[in-house]
Amino acid sequence: MKFVLSYIKSIFFSIISNYKVSDKTFIIAINIYFKLMKKRHRFMLSNLGLNYPKYKIVEHDGKSEKFFGFRKQGLMAFSNGIKQRGIDIGEAYLLNKIKFNEGDIIFDIGANTGDLKIYFNNKKTKIKYYGFEPGKIEFESLKINNLNDNLFNLALGKTNDVLPFYYYPEYGDSSLVEMIGYSEKYNVSVQTLSDFIKKNKLTDIKIKLIKLEAEGYEPEIIEGLDVFSKNVEYISADLGFERGINQESTYPESKDLLIKRNLKIIDVNDRRRVVLFKNKNFEN
Repeated sequence: MKFVLSYIKSIFFSIISNYKVSDKTFIIAINIYFKLMKKRHRFMLSNLGLNYPKYKIVEHDGKSEKFFGFRKQGLMAFSNGIKQRGIDIGEAYLLNKIKFNEGDIIFDIGANTGDLKIYFNNKKTKIKYYGFEPGKIEFESLKINNLNDNLFNLALGKTNDVLPFYYYPEYGDSSLVEMIGYSEKYNVSVQTLSDFIKKNKLTDIKIKLIKLEAEGYEPEIIEGLDVFSKNVEYISADLGFERGINQESTYPESKDLLIKRNLKIIDVNDRRRVVLFKNKNFEN
C-alpha cells in the first residue's frame, strides 16, 4: 500500500510540476493535496516579479515562510514543511555528527535558497552563515530567506576567473561543468576560497563547517581552498554522480585532495554519497 501511495504521489507531483499547468492551478492542486494529507503549510505565489522567486511556502502560523523559484525544487524541499526540510538536510549532510556552538562560522557552498540555515534555526543555534550561490533566481531566494547573513552571488573554483555557468535550476543541478539538459548558459564570477578568506580577513579564523555541493565541481573548489584547509574543522561534501555529461562521481578525486590536506573521513551517507571529513588538526 505504501508503494502504491508513493507511486500516485510521484505521478501527481510530475503532472503539477509541468509548466503547461498554470501557476494558479499548481497552487490550488498542491494545497488540496496538503489539506488531504493533513499538512498545515501551504504554497503561495510570491508576486515579487519576473526576476525573483515565483513561489513561497507559508507555515500555518503565518510567521514562517521560505521563497523558492521552481516547482520541482519546492516539491522536493518543502512538501513536508519548513522544519522538516531543516531536519532532512541535516541528516543528508550528517550534521548530527558535529557539535555546533553559537558563533560558529559555516560556509554553505551551493547554498541554493539557503535551506541549510533551517537546520540551525531548528536547533536555535546562532551561527555566522556565509552563503555562496551563482544561480540568479536562487540567489534572490537566498537573500530573502536569509536576511542579515553574509551572502555572495558568485561561484567558487581553483582560479579567479569568469566562466560559463550551465543553468539547470529545477532540482538545483546548475554547474560550471556542462551537463545534458541545461536551460541556459551565462557567465559568472569565480573566486578561489583562499582569495575569499584573505579578502574577508578570515585567515586566522576557524571555519567550523564547509558544506560543499557544486554539482560536480567539488575538486576545483577544494583546490582553491589551498593552504586554508588548515582553518576548516569539518567538510561535508556531496560527491555523487553529478559531474558533466557522463555524470561521473567526484568522490575519488575529492577524497584524495582532502586526505592530502590532513582531513579524514568520519562518516558517509550512502543514500546520496555525502562524505563527512574532519581535519586532524582539530582532534583532541
